[in-house]
Amino acid sequence: MEISNKVIIITGGVGGMGFETAKALLNHGAKFVALFDLTETDGQSAIEKLDKEFGKGRAGFYPGDIVIDSEFEDNFNRIIKDHGSIDVLINNAGIANEQNIERLVNVNVKAVLNSSLLALNHMGKHKGGKGGAIVNVNAILGLIDCPILPFYSATKHAIIGFTRCMKENFATTGVRVMSVCPGVTKTNLIKEIPNHILDFVTDNLKDKALNEVPVQSPKSVGSAITEIIQKGECGAVWVVENDKKPLVIKPCDHYIRMGTPVDK
Repeated sequence: MEISNKVIIITGGVGGMGFETAKALLNHGAKFVALFDLTETDGQSAIEKLDKEFGKGRAGFYPGDIVIDSEFEDNFNRIIKDHGSIDVLINNAGIANEQNIERLVNVNVKAVLNSSLLALNHMGKHKGGKGGAIVNVNAILGLIDCPILPFYSATKHAIIGFTRCMKENFATTGVRVMSVCPGVTKTNLIKEIPNHILDFVTDNLKDKALNEVPVQSPKSVGSAITEIIQKGECGAVWVVENDKKPLVIKPCDHYIRMGTPVDK
């Protein structure tokens, strides 16, 4: 998919990976980038920066809580009304607060699934749309074990499952659903993790997880997402770590059926 002249939504778009993704997309000629986020002040500041760099009218801020379906849908429909269509949805918003499981699941799983269904119903060829792309910005913890964030990791595993299940539906929908799993990236979410870990996690596990992992720039993730939109296949899961180019992670080629003994 060519990015030029495309209308794109980014949830959690006013800072970190979302904002860097917006810049990368505008650099590649996106027609309009809509930033969905909670805070009005940060949103207006983000748009001012983008206006200054890329010219006015190429980006807009849409305040609202993605967990509240009506707020997301209202903003979604505003963009369609103003710009004719939506070509790409980037589900970037996420939290890592393990002390509020309901909010964690609502933001990281429920909102992603609901927004994806809305986008599929708009872009999908089975509904009269012209096709498009959905990129779920996940986390490396959707692919590996992380004992300090077990509930957060579970939400990320869920979105990997959804992404991969959509592969065989591409022929019907014309919408490529993909995931990118960044390694540890310098964002506000990473800074806040120590305050949201549950009390059964030992200091030893915390120190090992938080202090021994290299941290990459959000700009690397923005560049990776731009590349994935252009060439990624439906159902694909990508990893971007250590400021390097994104790589596709292939799922297992087989599985063990229930009741089938494992070969020794």
